[in-house]
Amino acid sequence: MIGGPGRSGDRLARGTVFSVAAQVAAAALGFALTLILARRLGPTIFGRYGVIISFLAWSEFLVITGIPDAVARAIAADGGRRRGVLHAGLRLEVLFAAFLFALFWLTAPWFSSRLFHNPSLAGAFRLAALDIPLYALFSIHLGYIRGIRGFGRQSWVIVFYAAAKFLSATALILAGFSLEGALIGNAAGSLAALLLARLLVSKDLCRAPARSYPALTLAGYALPLVAGVLLYNALISVDLWMVARLMAEDREVGLYTAAWNMARTPYFLFMGLAVVLFPSLSRLHAAGNRDTSRRTVEEATRLFLIIAVPLVLFSSATSTGLMGLAFDQAYLPQRSGPLFAVLISGYALLSYSLISNAALNAAGRLGLVAAINFVLLVSQVALTSWLIPPHGLHGAALATLLTGAASFIAGQVCLSSYFGSRLPALPVLRITLAALPALALTRVLPANGWMLILAYAALGLVYLLGLLVLGELTWDEIIGYGAQFRSRR
Repeated sequence: MIGGPGRSGDRLARGTVFSVAAQVAAAALGFALTLILARRLGPTIFGRYGVIISFLAWSEFLVITGIPDAVARAIAADGGRRRGVLHAGLRLEVLFAAFLFALFWLTAPWFSSRLFHNPSLAGAFRLAALDIPLYALFSIHLGYIRGIRGFGRQSWVIVFYAAAKFLSATALILAGFSLEGALIGNAAGSLAALLLARLLVSKDLCRAPARSYPALTLAGYALPLVAGVLLYNALISVDLWMVARLMAEDREVGLYTAAWNMARTPYFLFMGLAVVLFPSLSRLHAAGNRDTSRRTVEEATRLFLIIAVPLVLFSSATSTGLMGLAFDQAYLPQRSGPLFAVLISGYALLSYSLISNAALNAAGRLGLVAAINFVLLVSQVALTSWLIPPHGLHGAALATLLTGAASFIAGQVCLSSYFGSRLPALPVLRITLAALPALALTRVLPANGWMLILAYAALGLVYLLGLLVLGELTWDEIIGYGAQFRSRR
């Protein structure tokens, strides 16, 4: 049951309802924007856009995870000093954001020519850098909201950010601004979300006592955390970078970018679970409550499986039709579909590291997280370098799948060692059995065109009924969490 572990499980599941719902909505808006960009820009320009955005996103993790996560952790452990924590975090964030912006701007010609063999991208790289200070300040305010466990407010801000980015970029693209319009729209979304987050934080700050907090304490936690996060986010992007570096044709990069964008859906979904898990476990770790921490980790793993198993099975079984529905024939769904099926399996496994990393970071095992991610990143680079030359795009996808499997195993071993948690065997069996009848239906239901959307709804219903019949979910739980969501919107 979702609330099986007791009160901590209830809070985790309730927070997950909000966070995952927000991530689903944000992912849907991001997916819609991807479709518009892919169709309006074409494979060549879209491939360039994907490389720039993936590199920007990786660079921005220097300022959007370490300090914001340190702020969330400090507030979760000592809410009485949340005003001082925020002010200390803002001072650090401004310094790091200014440094990163300058570094990104100055090195843009080198990265575009040496790493991606395309000197003409330097201007676009610099334009993309406008998002760095805006997204950094937005993230520090989001970390504050997460620290006070305002999961409902956090969810609305995330959806607002995705909507603002979608509307801004779409308007500029339709106005004919091409790649530059997409990059400016990305920064405009961050600005709008920053203004909303600041408004929400200001309302809470009025009730917060004026107690200072040392900035060095935040920095001492944030710096090693950033190392692990940067390595992990390089891990989930390096396959695209290696494709851009090793494949001579821009069109091939565009095909991989399309499948890569679709396949990273699990990453965005489970980010919602991770941002709930981190402050929850930080609070439990500070209180020395090991037993509840273990049950919370096991519940997070179970929630991951409930979502990941059907997502991977159903989308893989209909991969060609899904790519054909999402993109036009210029993206060759007969080729990109099988590529997507391998990639989404690999990224689902890699996404479990969001949970294991959040748990280990909350327990203060920052060095271990960085070490694991470093080994996985080196392995991924070696595998892509070895597999892409003889196997092309499918070699890159296979390398991602192998690295994902290794990351899942490493996460299980570490969580077992530090929390005493185990992979829940009975829920795994129930979830798998619930998914199999729906998977069988993919053989007879429409597998292409707009009817595919109705087919997914039918598959989801069959899967849900399977979970209910096998006792993995109950109607009372579904109704209860639905009521909680409505009452706390």
